[in-house]
Amino acid sequence: MKNYDVERVSTVPSINGQWNEDGWEKANVVDVDVFRPESSDHRPEVKAKLLYGDKGIYGLFSVRDQYVRCVNTTYQSSVCKDSCVEFFFKPHTGKGYFNLECNCGGSFLCYYIEDHRRTSKGLEKMTKLTVDDAAGIKIYHSMPELVEPEIKEKTDWTVGFFFSFSLIEKYSGPLGDLKGKEWHANFYKCGDNTSHPHWASWSPVSTLNFHLPDCFGAIHFK
Repeated sequence: MKNYDVERVSTVPSINGQWNEDGWEKANVVDVDVFRPESSDHRPEVKAKLLYGDKGIYGLFSVRDQYVRCVNTTYQSSVCKDSCVEFFFKPHTGKGYFNLECNCGGSFLCYYIEDHRRTSKGLEKMTKLTVDDAAGIKIYHSMPELVEPEIKEKTDWTVGFFFSFSLIEKYSGPLGDLKGKEWHANFYKCGDNTSHPHWASWSPVSTLNFHLPDCFGAIHFK
């Protein structure tokens, strides 16, 4: 199992894409570089970082990409079909995990999933976060909301996020002091409907399916 240490910060870090500034220099880096064999020959370079503070979790994704496309522009739309990064995480409390999926244009999707078995309607037991819930998630994106036609040239882009503990607790219960706690998580990159589809993860997945909590790595709060 892969492991990642999440450092604590006393001041609120910026999520505006400054990779090594404003507290982010102390954050550990993960490489999202395990590509499923179903992928095309496109291999974007993807790195991610996490920090946490009193109010929630902060994250940054840095992507060196190509064939960049983004057409899903509304909340809870199918952003995984675009040039997209994802952070799935299972807190130490509650039964389920959250799937934060965000395209390069900043549109995002997030559910709380308690049973990930596939059904004709999606997943066996999942709750879509509401519009009010979305206020507990902040997103930074360096690309325009709409990228169409696809950018064929090499392109760097970033996504930053904040996910509030109060929102997590609404679904998974009180978290308490996180120091020393272990959660399980995975980081992903995909682009289902780009000209060069690909599926990459930090912790390997056993089949072409990101909804596999048994394949999550461990993240440790310091």
